[in-house]
Amino acid sequence: MRGSFAGFEGSAVIKRVIGLPGDSVSVETPQGDRPTVLVRPADGSGTFTVNNPRWRGRVGTRVLGCCSSDGSAGKRSQTRWSTVPDDSYWVIGDNWGGSDDSRTYGFMKTSDIRGVAIWRLTPLPSFGLLENADISLDPAP
Repeated sequence: MRGSFAGFEGSAVIKRVIGLPGDSVSVETPQGDRPTVLVRPADGSGTFTVNNPRWRGRVGTRVLGCCSSDGSAGKRSQTRWSTVPDDSYWVIGDNWGGSDDSRTYGFMKTSDIRGVAIWRLTPLPSFGLLENADISLDPAP
């Protein structure tokens, strides 16, 4: 992604898309080593928990729950759910505790997305195609 995602003007950043236009997103304040990220797809098919094993052990200082009407945590209102507007996405980093993402800056505009990451270059032991097989949407309890 390259563009005007607040704070990253002109810089390339890689984030994982969690919420598509029309989806509702919520991030519960972390309990332990990772956040609880919930998604309600626009098609009304239920509520799902995003299961990303990469979040385990990736704790930093940015352990924000969310979401306010603009998709961020900083302006959180009484409601914890936020609906992704048309022409936007809700994104989060794999190192969620050390990442500035939609919890910080709100929704990312479609026009700011420049590509899809398919290769990991570093660290060298992880060089190769990016795999998403271990990430899933599980029915929320």
